[in-house]
Amino acid sequence: APATSPRPLPNSPPAHGPLAAARPPPVPKPPMAAKPVVQMALPAMAEGMVALKRVLEDQTRRTTNIAGLRALREGPNPKSVFLLDQYGVLHDGKVAYPCAISTVKSLHESGARLFIISNSSRRSSSTLKKLKPMGFLPEWFEGVITSGEITHNKLNSRNDLASESANGTDTEGDEETDVTGSDAMDEAFAELGDRCLHFTWSKRGAVRLDGIEGLVTVDAEDFLENSQSVGNLESLNESGAGENTDTADKTVSETAETTPEEPAPGKVDFLLAHGTECVNGAGSTDAERGAGSTDTAIEDMRVILQAAAKESLPLVVANPDLVTVGGAEGLLPMPGTLASWYSEMPGAGPIYLMGKPSLVVYEQLQLVTNATKTETVAVGDSLEHDVNGAAAYGIDVVFVCGGIHGEDLGYDADELVASKVGDGAGVAEVPATKVEALADSSNCARPTFSVPVFRW
Repeated sequence: APATSPRPLPNSPPAHGPLAAARPPPVPKPPMAAKPVVQMALPAMAEGMVALKRVLEDQTRRTTNIAGLRALREGPNPKSVFLLDQYGVLHDGKVAYPCAISTVKSLHESGARLFIISNSSRRSSSTLKKLKPMGFLPEWFEGVITSGEITHNKLNSRNDLASESANGTDTEGDEETDVTGSDAMDEAFAELGDRCLHFTWSKRGAVRLDGIEGLVTVDAEDFLENSQSVGNLESLNESGAGENTDTADKTVSETAETTPEEPAPGKVDFLLAHGTECVNGAGSTDAERGAGSTDTAIEDMRVILQAAAKESLPLVVANPDLVTVGGAEGLLPMPGTLASWYSEMPGAGPIYLMGKPSLVVYEQLQLVTNATKTETVAVGDSLEHDVNGAAAYGIDVVFVCGGIHGEDLGYDADELVASKVGDGAGVAEVPATKVEALADSSNCARPTFSVPVFRW
């Protein structure tokens, strides 16, 4: 599906330097009454997406409407392990849904084991801290796994994996190993390198990278200048222009004198996407990075992606969500949008999705829960992430209709903020056939169950 720009972030400062020079012409903005975001597809070739193929081809899947989560605890085959998404399920991005608080409490009191499985780009430890002021008691949850936590751990272990590979101590994998498995991703991370260009948050608070051994961030303008210099050098070498030969030779000589221990300031090994509000500054500590960070409109991030595609740089996406609910602000663009754009650029490097729908999340969860697939159910509001991920992994999934697909299913977005949802009793049910039709038209798996909002 063609990538379509989400709504521009408010109050983004103008770009400057090479970023401004390469900035594309402004995109005409739709009227305020228009739908703010058009959904786009995550890259099908990204690590973790291959297992979806067989699920999407299964037209025998059917969706069943349920009034609330009670049905899955008191039915003939009760579920005992619940994997809960956050945004659009527990809260609207700002405020908890009152019905969600009571439902989590009821599930806990019924003896269910509750785990939060979130595409948050932040580490797991911060999740429960943020939910407690909203009304969710930490003791209601047995555990939390975020895509940010998985990203941090994978990056932190990359050098160990590289050493094992170099020493010949890594084990040989089965030739038929599923490429969506963690082994393939471990091998890829062992080859990433140390120098990254980091997309992160500013107003929401930058994601901390301290604690990841050897990781160095590179300034965006240094990267663009270096990329432009490399491109000019390649053009000179290809043309062999007579009057430019001395310049080309000098550039080649200067490039050859750069030692591996002293890479060019703009040299980047891979891209790392935690957010869509700013680009981190250069540095090896969070203090250094923050001092040089620059708020950057998401449209201007295309420029960086285009330069990265020319070098086929890998892109690690700590939050594969395309958009998320933002309370009264509507739907907001997330790092998955960058992955979608990058996948369509000629020469783009490999893309690693560190959260749903990638199976790496569910594999980590199985180690934590030690539960069978038949007793486990996922709950989420995204067809592309929650439903596809759970279906590909082979567990049932409850689709919350009143989340990011609310308008697609006929809801008034203004009525889906937490203060209007209340106890959830007034939110109308969406026919299962309509949910199935949306899933089919979105090229997504059909959910096992659907519920208007996360209610008991």
